[in-house]
This record gives sequence, C-alpha cells and structure tokens, in this order.
Amino acid sequence: MTMANEAKFTISGLRGVWGDTLTEDIARVHIEAFAVFLQKRGAHKIILGRDPRKSGPTINKIAKEILIVSGFEVIDAGIIPTPTMIFLIRENKFDGGIMLTASHNPPEYNGIKFLTSNAFYANQKEVDEIKSYIGKESEKRLGGTSTDNSDLGIAHVDSVLKKINSEIIKDKKFKVVIDTINGAGYKLGPLLLEKLGAEVTSVNDIPDGNFAHMPEPLPENLQTLGEKVKEVKADIGFALDPDADRLVVCDENGQIIFEEYTLSLAVKSVLKNTPGDIVTQLSTSNTNEDLVNAVGFTNYRTKVGEGNVVEGILKHNAVIGGEGGGGVIYPAINLCRDSLTGMALILESLSQENKPISEIVGELPHYELIKTKIPFSGNLEETIEKVIGVFSDGIVDRQDGLRIDFPDRSWVQLRASNTEPIIRIFAEAKTKVEAEELIAKVKNNIS
Repeated sequence: MTMANEAKFTISGLRGVWGDTLTEDIARVHIEAFAVFLQKRGAHKIILGRDPRKSGPTINKIAKEILIVSGFEVIDAGIIPTPTMIFLIRENKFDGGIMLTASHNPPEYNGIKFLTSNAFYANQKEVDEIKSYIGKESEKRLGGTSTDNSDLGIAHVDSVLKKINSEIIKDKKFKVVIDTINGAGYKLGPLLLEKLGAEVTSVNDIPDGNFAHMPEPLPENLQTLGEKVKEVKADIGFALDPDADRLVVCDENGQIIFEEYTLSLAVKSVLKNTPGDIVTQLSTSNTNEDLVNAVGFTNYRTKVGEGNVVEGILKHNAVIGGEGGGGVIYPAINLCRDSLTGMALILESLSQENKPISEIVGELPHYELIKTKIPFSGNLEETIEKVIGVFSDGIVDRQDGLRIDFPDRSWVQLRASNTEPIIRIFAEAKTKVEAEELIAKVKNNIS
C-alpha cells in the first residue's frame, strides 16, 4: 500500500502536501511527463484550471511554462470547477487539460489532475504511460501560446439551463443559500442559481485560498450554512467542496441532509421525467436502488471511483449515476460529478413536488449507513477471507475489496484506500444498531 509520506499518483492525479510530498520539482517532472504524453498523441490545444489554493498559482506557472515551450496552445481558464473543466474539454474539443486541485483535502494539500481528450482523468493504462515518461523532457517546439479566458465556464451554466426544466424553477422564485467554501464554485454556483430565478445568498464566496471551514462537506463543517438558511428563511441550502464536484444539501430548517441523499434526490428528479437504468458504486446507499426498482428499472453497481461509475453509465446507457458522497453524474449534461447539475436537478424536483425539501427527503426509502475507517498495514486478502467466513449467509461481491449483501437488504463493505494506509468499512441496514453490529463484526476480524 502507498504510505502517507510518499507522493500519490493515481487515476485521480498527483496529490500531496505542498512543500512536502508535493513540491515544485515533483510537480515539474510530472507535468513534463504529461507534456510528453500529449505530444505523442498529436495534441495541440490544452486547457488549464485550478481551485483557489494558495499553491495553485505556483503550479499553474510551472504548467504553463512547460506546455508553451512544448508547442501547445494553452487556454488558462483561471479558478474554475473541476466539472466545468471536463465539460469544456468535451464541448470545445480540447486535446487535454490540467486541473490543479486537492478536492476535499485540507488547504495544505494540492493536486494535479491530468485530463485527456476523452474529457476525463487519465485511466490506469494512461497513468502508467505518463509515469514511464517521468525524468524525460518534452520535445521543445515553436508555436506555443497562452491565453487567459476566465469566462469560458459560463457555457457550462448555459448547458445546465438548457437540459433541465428551467422555467418551472424560475416560476417558484426560490430563496437559496450557497456555501462555496471560498472555492472554485464561487462564481458559477451563484450565477446558475440566479439564472434559475432564485434569490441567492452566498456565504464563503471569496476565492482567496482561505477555506472558511474544513473542506469536506460534512454536517459538522457546515454550521454556518444551516444558520444562514434559517436566518434568511431560505427554501434550501447548498454546500460545495473546494473544486465544486461534490454537493451537500441543507433543508429549510437548517438541517444538513446526509450526503447520500444528494444523489438520491437527483435520481428521483431524473426518474420522474426520464425513467431508465442507473449506475452507482458499491459504497452507495440502497436508497437509489429502491427508487429505480420502483419504476421498473435496474441499478448497476461498479467499483468505487468516479471513472468506474462513468464507464458503467456509458456501458448501460444509464439516465443518471453517481456516488453517495454527494457526487451526481448526469450524462445528459456532463460525464463527471457535477455540483451545478446536482443543484439544478434538485431544484427541479423541489418545483415539481411542491413540498418542502425536508418532506421530500423524509419520503425517500430510508436506511442507516455508517462510514468508518481504521489504520491498516496487514494482508488484505487474508482479512477478506476471514470476514467472508464470518458472514456465511450473505452474497459476496469481490469487484472492489469485499461487499456482502444480506437477505434483509443490509450490507457491509471493506476496501483498502487508494491514497491512505487505511481500510474503509461501510455498513448499511434499516437501523443504526444493525449497521453498527455489522461494522463491529468486520473490525473484530481485521488483523
């Protein structure tokens, strides 16, 4: 397993603590390797973007210098959401891109996400190829240029407006609070809501790299959002993570809604208008499966990871998919986790249901899902075999670590983290006590 003090370069990009596991030299050699990768594919036009972390301008300068001397036409989109970058690569036919973000990690982290002409992160085969070029310089070529364009992302907003029922939302004139954590969604998030006719109150909307709270959009980090929703008597609140791919909802009472229900609310909205199959990953709640089964379609499960869900969506021609951590993937607009799309779909549902958001959430199929993690440096396969032996009455799924489903619709999963020396253990059941019992049984068999 990758240790905490090593640089981490996976299909999610390169990520580390700035000045420690991620330095200017480390950034340079990896970006240089990506430039070689791009040259071998005949790439020409590359887009750059970043979240507002303080180390972002330094890495951006390095990237721009390398790409220009390598002969590429570079479009610098400035501070921009990750989903907007992915949207722009597909819509404008860019040959690749570099997004500088450490997503929901604390501010001392940063990361470099390498995007290909397929409008997604480099897959494992491509990552391996990029790694093979580390230590090699790209071919120096004439003709490299750089242009700044911070308005490109508005096209993403306009696409969302066209693909959902904007008029029904505008008629409701919702009062909405949005917490962009001083992150990449600071401009486009409120802009989308305003174009949907909402009266918008923004909190933490200064993209200066000073995150107003811990970046992961968990209830304990979103007290300000809940208080502001109550203060202005808003219909709903939204919280984004620093690169604006994850979305969490706050109800009209100021209560932060469990992150799993973000996807469920979006799934419910899409299925109402476009019934069809959906795709979720193995760690996502059964709530979504119940919703799609109720309209006669199927929930297909994939390995954990945004790319795996996207592949599943394309394979099964699914109408929507995503991850339970607040990641909505709606292929009609974007093939990635997209908070802007998520907000629009949830407001569309709120408009059609004509009920408070708390009531809509209360009507969703309910389970108790517990997510935990523990340090681990042992033998994963031995641990999995021990756990399987404990749960003899379950259906075993080995796609990604281990997931065991039981006849009463409860399940438990354990899998090794790709980025930390830990094991993640998830369990879901109808009651919290039952879920805790499943977690305890797994922990008792980890050595």
